[in-house]
Amino acid sequence: MARDFDGTDDQLDVADANIWHSETAYTWLGHFWTDNNGINMTGFSKGNYGSDWSYILQFINGDASGGIRCFIASAINEPGNNYGDTAGSLIANGTWYHFAVVYNGAGAANADRLKVYLDTSISPGAATERSLTFGGTIASSLANSSTAFRVGTITGLGRFLNGRAADNRVYTAALTAEEIGQARRGALPRHDKVILWLPLFGTVSPEPDWSGANRHATVTGAVRIDHPPGISADWLRPQIKRATVAIAAPPGGATFPSWNWGGGGW
Repeated sequence: MARDFDGTDDQLDVADANIWHSETAYTWLGHFWTDNNGINMTGFSKGNYGSDWSYILQFINGDASGGIRCFIASAINEPGNNYGDTAGSLIANGTWYHFAVVYNGAGAANADRLKVYLDTSISPGAATERSLTFGGTIASSLANSSTAFRVGTITGLGRFLNGRAADNRVYTAALTAEEIGQARRGALPRHDKVILWLPLFGTVSPEPDWSGANRHATVTGAVRIDHPPGISADWLRPQIKRATVAIAAPPGGATFPSWNWGGGGW
């Protein structure tokens, strides 16, 4: 299962909390599919660009058409001078990819502080690190934005995702290539460091957070579709049993959908 974003106004919002910027290391990862890589589109972001923001992880066009650009703000009002770009065209429309952005503020140089991994969703083995070209300096700590964490857009620029997303997670740790590869195939490495886990196969808003932290996401649009390759019902069965031990009920009296394994869906 996944959610489809229309490129116009679809997004997921998770309320601000200190944990989004207070740690020295983070990994943002998930499965994404683009329907139009000729425009700038956002995967994850936090902030209102130019006035109160922290980072933007986006799919880009121009000279790096079909690539990934990661902005890390040095201050909440900086204009976007500090970033890393992947080299060349890496993303084709109509294909599921798994990408991960790893931030480690303790690193000595840009290449130590920011890394990008990208593979097709059904790739085996460890994640593939992609070379980056840097602009400016990647900060040693994240800017303290007071705005929501979002999937599919960045406030102030729009850049809505025209495509699909599934199994989005945020960790307060710099995951290794091996751990990212495990996550791509559906495992939950470093489970003690997961601060957000949105499988993105819900049918209503809020989208439940399976991390156990109850950071449920408010959904605008982003309708449910079939799951991407690499995440199977056979894997999900035991994970649901584990997750239900820790997860609380969604807010507002909502209920979780019933499981229908025989029919292959929810």
